[in-house]
Amino acid sequence: MPSGTLRVAAPHDFAERFIAPVVQTMITTYPDLNIELLLGSHFEDLKAKQIDIAIRIGKLDDSSLICRQLGHVPRVLVASKSYIERMGQPQRFSDLSKLDFIFYNKPKLDNQLILGKGLHREAVAVSGKLIANSVAVLKNWVNAGLGVHYGPLWAFQDELAMGSCVQLLPELHDESYPIHALYLSKQYTPAKVREFVELLTSTYQQYRFD
Repeated sequence: MPSGTLRVAAPHDFAERFIAPVVQTMITTYPDLNIELLLGSHFEDLKAKQIDIAIRIGKLDDSSLICRQLGHVPRVLVASKSYIERMGQPQRFSDLSKLDFIFYNKPKLDNQLILGKGLHREAVAVSGKLIANSVAVLKNWVNAGLGVHYGPLWAFQDELAMGSCVQLLPELHDESYPIHALYLSKQYTPAKVREFVELLTSTYQQYRFD
């Protein structure tokens, strides 16, 4: 039976949307369990930080940690309808260089955005004045018509369904980022870790990230 304290680290916006409900289920199911949810992407050394489980989005480096893939998060190029009406609908990758981009992290590789479908990949130089490490902030800027963002589909699903935002060049890319749960390799996996990972896995199946 899970008991003691479980420390879980996860990206802030993703945790708020998807991890918090799992924590709620765990805490109501196992009365002897305490859970500490640590928000952010800067928890690299799980042992030093005494973290039991870390949620990572994206490709992983080689690690001695146990890795459980939970699913995938599709990514989309998205902008508000008002922005596209003002700037014009891009028809090809090269058209993206004319638009204002909103970045989650500081752009790398000379501000190149690399997209593609299958084995075909293309790169285009993009630029923008806005950077934030918060999906909620980026979403607000996109909705305000300040530019284009390449980010997780789940953050913009409602706006896309309502038509206030539009997906750009959907036929030219279909990239998604994998989601993993990482935890320390031990001879015996604690029940609190095992149960939390199993609940995460079953929960993500209903979100149909793949």
